[in-house]
Amino acid sequence: MVLLLIKFNIPYDKIEEAEKKTRETLAKFPIDTDIFNPKLMQPMSFWYTEDDIMTLSIIGVRKGKLKEALDYFNRGRQFWTTSEGYRMEICVSLFSRQKFQKSDFWKQKRFLVFVSYATKDAHSFKINEVAEILTSFPEIKNVLYWQEDMQDNIFKFMNDNLGKCDIMLLFCSENALNSTPVEKEWTAAEANGIPIIPIFFNIDHIPPLLKSRLGMEYDFNNMDKNIQELRSLIFKKAGRPAE
Repeated sequence: MVLLLIKFNIPYDKIEEAEKKTRETLAKFPIDTDIFNPKLMQPMSFWYTEDDIMTLSIIGVRKGKLKEALDYFNRGRQFWTTSEGYRMEICVSLFSRQKFQKSDFWKQKRFLVFVSYATKDAHSFKINEVAEILTSFPEIKNVLYWQEDMQDNIFKFMNDNLGKCDIMLLFCSENALNSTPVEKEWTAAEANGIPIIPIFFNIDHIPPLLKSRLGMEYDFNNMDKNIQELRSLIFKKAGRPAE
């Protein structure tokens, strides 16, 4: 059986553009089932590097259709220029159908996000809205925050969930600086090597030990901007150790 492995690198600042380009490319060049076998496709998998997002897709090619399959992808490559930071590589491989169908190697990595904040700031930072929108992205498995997910007390919630998470969003404010639970959350995350993204509107509200971390200034008037910046930072930091 012939499989095509499509390796594709996307710069972090091109995520939105890449999504748009993908829709446009698929509209112009829809998948031809006379060439490709839809039963032998694996969902796109993601790796998050320091510089970009690397994706890997696998698609089965029908017998005798390899040339047509390569021509299909080469037509689409014109939309993904290296001058814009995109990189696409196509490999041809032979696989056992049985091993391919049973393999779970290409399952997509999905992040679990822990949100730390002072309860008094839940409304101003729109914690519920941020969590809901982030969870809608396919690469994010869930966003945990205590007002939504806690069933006992906040310290038990922290103990049960923080260690499972891939990254922490720390909403920084004067209230957060004076909050014992928030302090325990971010210090526990630090001790366990969990990447922390400080989110602030006043840099003086970031705990001194975290001021050197890559963070985000929160824009109270532009939620779309906040979400896209957060998504990009999660891509960049969740796949590697804390700084």
